[in-house]
Amino acid sequence: MVKITYSDGQVVELQDAYDKAELRLVRACYCDSLEEVKYIIASHAKIDVNAVVIHSKRGNGTSLIVAGTKEIGKVLLENGADVNRVYDTGSAIITALDSAYKELTKKRALTDETVKEQIEEYILFLKENGGKKYDDLKEEMK
Repeated sequence: MVKITYSDGQVVELQDAYDKAELRLVRACYCDSLEEVKYIIASHAKIDVNAVVIHSKRGNGTSLIVAGTKEIGKVLLENGADVNRVYDTGSAIITALDSAYKELTKKRALTDETVKEQIEEYILFLKENGGKKYDDLKEEMK
């Protein structure tokens, strides 16, 4: 089952949604496939880059939340991604910045210096573009 929550609040739940551009985009972002991200966006004029996609046990959220590179983040922001779009995981409410910080604690970042540097670069990029952690956004709303 795939659940896509669009920016306008519309929710679509489908058994077979593998042709949906938003699902394909989230998967490409999760795999850090820059060329695929560019292709999907170029091929779908009305793609919602801020849609929340839930499709598996891993890799759920918006395209920016699951992305892991500055290059992909830049493409997404250029195409309307909201750097502070929030996603409720069920156990926490997160932004792309929260997700990136969490990636630093995972095995692949702890054991591979290149991956760690890539994630740190992504964190810096998000911050430079106004990215905030959810707790900071919540605090600002008070």
